[in-house]
Amino acid sequence: MKNFKNNFKSPRERLLEEIRKRVPVEPDSEDENNQSISDTSTSFEKISQVESCSELTNLDETHSTWKYIVIVLSTVVSLLCLGLLVWLTLYITGWRKSTPISKLPFWNSEVGYWVDVFAFKDSNGDLVGDLNGFLSEVNYIKGVIGSGFVILGPITKGFYSNPHNMIGLVEDYEELDEAVGTINDFRHLLRRFHEKDLKVVLTFDFNSVSIDHKWIKEDRIKPKLFDNSLKNKISRYGKSPSVDIYAQKYYSVFGSPSVDLDLTDINTQNAIFDVVHYWMREGIDGILLDNAAYFVEQEERQETQKKVFSCPQAEETYTYGSVKFIEKVRQEIDKWMKTSGKKVLLGVNAGDTWCDLTGRPDPMLIFREVADVIIIREFLPNRGCKENFPTTKNLTCKYHSYQDAYKQKLGLTVSTSSFPSRKDVLSLAASLLLPGIPIIYYGAELGMASLNRGRRPEKLYPQGKSYHNEDLLDYGSILSHQPMPWDTSGQRFSGAINDSSFKDYVKKNIKSEVVENVVGRQCEQTVYDLVQRLINLRQNPTFKSGTMEELSSFKDYEKYYYGVFVRRAPGFPTFVIVLMRYTTSNFVLDFRYICSSVSVRLVYPSIPNLPANNELRCPEIHIVNRTLSNQIIVLQCN
Repeated sequence: MKNFKNNFKSPRERLLEEIRKRVPVEPDSEDENNQSISDTSTSFEKISQVESCSELTNLDETHSTWKYIVIVLSTVVSLLCLGLLVWLTLYITGWRKSTPISKLPFWNSEVGYWVDVFAFKDSNGDLVGDLNGFLSEVNYIKGVIGSGFVILGPITKGFYSNPHNMIGLVEDYEELDEAVGTINDFRHLLRRFHEKDLKVVLTFDFNSVSIDHKWIKEDRIKPKLFDNSLKNKISRYGKSPSVDIYAQKYYSVFGSPSVDLDLTDINTQNAIFDVVHYWMREGIDGILLDNAAYFVEQEERQETQKKVFSCPQAEETYTYGSVKFIEKVRQEIDKWMKTSGKKVLLGVNAGDTWCDLTGRPDPMLIFREVADVIIIREFLPNRGCKENFPTTKNLTCKYHSYQDAYKQKLGLTVSTSSFPSRKDVLSLAASLLLPGIPIIYYGAELGMASLNRGRRPEKLYPQGKSYHNEDLLDYGSILSHQPMPWDTSGQRFSGAINDSSFKDYVKKNIKSEVVENVVGRQCEQTVYDLVQRLINLRQNPTFKSGTMEELSSFKDYEKYYYGVFVRRAPGFPTFVIVLMRYTTSNFVLDFRYICSSVSVRLVYPSIPNLPANNELRCPEIHIVNRTLSNQIIVLQCN
């Protein structure tokens, strides 16, 4: 008990006890004892005065300071524990289920802009677009459109400038076409785009090369041999599929003067890998492989031969041989990323395959495990078929059948380098609002649609040329390569235009506004304004990485040809999307079981009783249509 009490003595008492120990007390008598006590008291008083004025005071002050330190530390620890508890609660309840936007690759967090550089803008007066002209519009791409990466169509040697008066050939993968500029022009463009935080992706067609390609002349690679099983076929564009090179017959899916490469040959593969590494060393941010559907075609049996190859079946193309080749390209890119620490995109595009979709899911999904981005054709006219096949009422019918994990790899676009746009605003809105990677093909932001196959600008790019010498009346891929309509006069496309040629082209070929008429105008009824608002909406994390659900409760309205979807992401606002085809009917959409109240974020075209940026306490939407038009509505749950 004594020790217990001693443990609880105050610091002052302990010091006094220590002082007593320092002063010896040895009394011989009572007087001496009294004197000693008196002396001790005197000594104690003297020492006490000194100690109490210095050490004791300091000790009390030190003890008081420690009390405050303990209080502060206790408060900090308590706050840390509380914060940890809150974080664990949010984590367990799913707040962190969505990938942080900052961690997403650029292709999953940005909108792409796909460009034919030859058709975009001319800087040197030859009426053909080039790299310097493209660079001069970087502010339009980044600041006005709001894109985060660009996909450049093929720009290597031979694509435009070749002795065969056609578009689409390749004579050298490591040199640029003389019409587009020099390698120094490209390096300057790449540097400037990176300064603007714009990524640059290049397109390569490794399916076929020109018979004038340096690999053919140097006998470096192995073209695909032509055998008798193909003798009854014709090429993709109606020509013979055989090509004679040095008295040997080779195969060509597009016909002479191109020849298909044998992508199963190791020497050919190594030559292609050298090309991939060359451009990655130059600093590009990604590669899009075009005509991937034809890379390794299935060898046909005698009983399954077809006389016409213009409409191939999926079992003839989209083979696992093509998957294996792209997987090897993937491995080369992965090696580069490991050593450089830089993310590099690998995308695939089917190319011009005519009508291989019809009512089936897009067979491009065969590449889902080896590519980062797969250009699918769900929102192209007739789903990528150039004949008028019947289309379903719901424009997203096939899209909904895909697994959610695959949707994040789907490149969503309404036009490609082979399929021109048809100005379908519902498809355009779907490509920007549904899960996937939105890619705007140049001109689509204006509603650009080249509908006149028989008219090609003779003075302007493509200056009368066609894609692989295709017959325009039957095919029309060249309609995806029309000059960008910057203005009516054409002066912004090329300063060398001094006649009415561009004005005539815009009037007869382009069914859209020109850039100068829509940029800077506050007009909510243009496709351009719609695209800008959709891209702004897409900056919300819900659209970048959230889930999508089609609301089956609205099936009663199928006669209106529309879809209703909900986009959700834990910790972020929920959005309801309504896409409705032509109707003048009035009806009610009730979202009370989804949201307690909603804010109207977008209405296109405008509806008098549903103003944008307006909060509705009752999420019951009365649709009043007075004109026959498509309708796009985006609501945000409050």
